[in-house]
Amino acid sequence: MTAGAWTITERDERLLRFLISQGQATAEQLTKLFFPSVQAFYQRSALLVRAGLLESHSAIDCASATKSGVRGFVASLNLKRNRVQHLKIYRIAKHVRKRLPNGNTELCDDRFVKHQLLLSEVRIRIEQCLRGRDFQVLNDPEIDEETRTRMYGASLVPDLVFRGPDLSLAVELERTDKSESDLALRFSRYRESRYNKVIYFCGSKAIYRRIKKLAPYYRRIAVGFIWGETVYFDRQEMSLADFIKREVR
Repeated sequence: MTAGAWTITERDERLLRFLISQGQATAEQLTKLFFPSVQAFYQRSALLVRAGLLESHSAIDCASATKSGVRGFVASLNLKRNRVQHLKIYRIAKHVRKRLPNGNTELCDDRFVKHQLLLSEVRIRIEQCLRGRDFQVLNDPEIDEETRTRMYGASLVPDLVFRGPDLSLAVELERTDKSESDLALRFSRYRESRYNKVIYFCGSKAIYRRIKKLAPYYRRIAVGFIWGETVYFDRQEMSLADFIKREVR
């Protein structure tokens, strides 16, 4: 595949597919997956922007469109205030997005920037733990379509699904505090689903404590923090990497 006088590489295609699936990501996130250094990412992304395949946006402009504004954006993404001024959000170029299914287009919306960046962070960490295994990733719109098709129940739509020959993992990004009865109902549905394991990544200590209290009664549920390196499963704490290696099949 070519664009002008240069060739689009396999790495470029993987990066573009990631953004089509995920909606948006930062330079640091894309570097973790695809480049040896952030400088290498900037050099390559500049070519992709000029070719009309990528676009970058100011994080401040994106955050201003959210309900919590820049302050909430900084707190949610664990950023230093002075760093957000230089942070860029990368998305597939608008004219390319017009060809995508509607659900994937919505993932690029400023309104969802916090959720999608946090989800990108979680997805990257899980993908790094799954290196060497055969899998595909489904996002919210794709999962929603599948639940309607297979009649699993419209309310059971995780944020991400990692699926492969020996893998069926659902991921929930939990940023709002729910009652124990609401959580128990959802956990019961997961117990009857085909997902082998479900990881809840929590945005606060209060949410984490509530899910941790219920999780041992539902053998498939693990819980951790969005920015943490460990998960709680089967009444013990372990690294995310160890959990995926030992328990995710």
